[in-house]
Amino acid sequence: MEALRQLATNLPIVFGLLTTIAVFVFSIVSFVLGMALPAGSYKPYIGQILGRLLTTLLFVFILSRFGWLSAVGFTRFAEWQSWLPILLLLVYTMVAAVYAFFGDFKLELSKPKLVGVVALDQMTIGLLEEIAYRGIILYTFVRIWGDSNWGLVGSVLLSAALFGASHLVWVLFGKPPLQSMLMSLSAFEAGIYYAVFVLASGSIWPAVLFHGLVNAVVNVKLIDQPDYKETVSSGVRMALLGIPVVAYGVYLLWNMPPLATIPNVP
Repeated sequence: MEALRQLATNLPIVFGLLTTIAVFVFSIVSFVLGMALPAGSYKPYIGQILGRLLTTLLFVFILSRFGWLSAVGFTRFAEWQSWLPILLLLVYTMVAAVYAFFGDFKLELSKPKLVGVVALDQMTIGLLEEIAYRGIILYTFVRIWGDSNWGLVGSVLLSAALFGASHLVWVLFGKPPLQSMLMSLSAFEAGIYYAVFVLASGSIWPAVLFHGLVNAVVNVKLIDQPDYKETVSSGVRMALLGIPVVAYGVYLLWNMPPLATIPNVP
């Protein structure tokens, strides 16, 4: 474990890439587990939820052994002053995401049990990816470069770039390249403001909630639209509607003091 922590210190970008690959591999394992478990009408959700929770526990264990749990904001919930603007932006982003993908604001809840399972499934995606990208990867970068404004900006952009690039793998599963690139762009935008939420609030939980609920509201709407096909225009709308939240994140980031104490944390 010490060798892994030294890798994070000496080769942070390599460590970030390896963590990104690990998230992808464990996501595939979770999907396979979901298809293998007999879960009736909830297949493959139950197995995927279990797989992601186990992967999250592994990453939390790594953070604990590194001595980073508190530093990444895992043990802090954030003050209400931090939550208020984030919750307002969350409402905007959920409405924007539904409109971007479906062109309306209706949300049918005709299958409440399935809605709950799908929502929980998407919340575990938010939990896993935030622990990985805004916990492990972002902190790896700000720990090294966060003692200057440009270092802080670079840390956020680089972690967001890895998060966005990870969504390009959908090409391997049949998604057209242009639509995969638009998804990656939207994920890059989200990676910026998720990272800023974590740094500004001192807690990872606002990003977990934001990420999970935006995913959940889109996928819950998909339950009653099994024939839905994502289009280029929906991807463009999502990227454009994300700009106001990115702008707010950039404003906060640019006015954020350098995290001068970060490089001194073990």
